[in-house]
Amino acid sequence: ATAVSATATATAATAVSGGAFGVAATQASSAQLLRRPVRQPPLPYSSLPTPGLHDSLQYHFFLGGGLFLALRVFHTASLQSTTAWLHEPGLGTVELVNTYTPLAADRAAPGLFLEGEEITIADGGDGSVAIDLRPTSASAIAALRRAQVGDGASTGRPELRLRANEGHAFGWIPAGADGSSDGPVIHRPQMTARVASWRGEEVSGYGYSKRYYAIYPRHNGWRFIHGVSGPHLSGVVD
Repeated sequence: ATAVSATATATAATAVSGGAFGVAATQASSAQLLRRPVRQPPLPYSSLPTPGLHDSLQYHFFLGGGLFLALRVFHTASLQSTTAWLHEPGLGTVELVNTYTPLAADRAAPGLFLEGEEITIADGGDGSVAIDLRPTSASAIAALRRAQVGDGASTGRPELRLRANEGHAFGWIPAGADGSSDGPVIHRPQMTARVASWRGEEVSGYGYSKRYYAIYPRHNGWRFIHGVSGPHLSGVVD
């Protein structure tokens, strides 16, 4: 157990001090602007089954036409979950992906790369993000076809392709974490995003992404609110 803990700590420390972050914060300090582009470690950041390990990646996108997309990848020693859903006035709320099958991580990739049967995430460390969703459920397939989303060449199912730029990135060490060994929470609240084909046209808007990875206490909780506004777009995720 000691060897596992020491290896996980070393992995996290390397991710923090590797030049992409440079966060020397404590939970009492304010958020720091991270150098861009942010190059994240693989998910999970430790490949060892470490007690208390939490690794979470989430995205929220507010796009034209009232389209809202959300995605979360959650990893602990006992639970691995990937979920994605959308809301649009014409479709209502649609669950796109809900699986407990872990995504395959390319730990040699120059950024964060995850892939499964229904989803691919490339958060490449160059400031760009590419997310492809190709759900297998009948209800999700029907909803995407109503929105005129084209089929993927290899699957024959609708494939929703989202591309984004990360914008500003902020980081801080959360309460209870050890700033010398745990990675900073990575917040990217000013992403720009687009879906190339939605109801026959490109839709664009804004996005938010959060990544946290550390050895966390058994019980923890928070409530996070994010909103965007502009001449043609507004939205809040709670």
